[in-house]
Amino acid sequence: MTEEATVSLDPRNPGSDPETLDVLGPSAVPAPSPRPVDDVVLIVSGEVDLATRDELLVRLLTLAMTSRRRVVIDLADVDFLDPAGARALRHGHKLADDLGVEVVLRSPQHQVRRVLDLTGTAALFAIE
Repeated sequence: MTEEATVSLDPRNPGSDPETLDVLGPSAVPAPSPRPVDDVVLIVSGEVDLATRDELLVRLLTLAMTSRRRVVIDLADVDFLDPAGARALRHGHKLADDLGVEVVLRSPQHQVRRVLDLTGTAALFAIE
């Protein structure tokens, strides 16, 4: 079973899509699923940087706790990743690994993949 969660990490345009959760509001952290699922997809958009890294980490860990197997982080709509964002991904990877959950990165754009490579973050993840 796959569950999909959508989050916008773009502080310039939070919550513009009704299906996108506002990362700046009090309802930013979804309630854990009552039953674990095998795969959870976290769709990230916008910028992953110092301003948004904590939100990404909270979302990743919340979803890792609801998954039995793996969390897929879809980065196709991320147009900027800085070293703070890469550090959050590495930290989230370690914490999810401690829970026995694999974290996979999906579809990073070229400039995002470059930061992942330069920071050594790409080596930790399977990338689809």
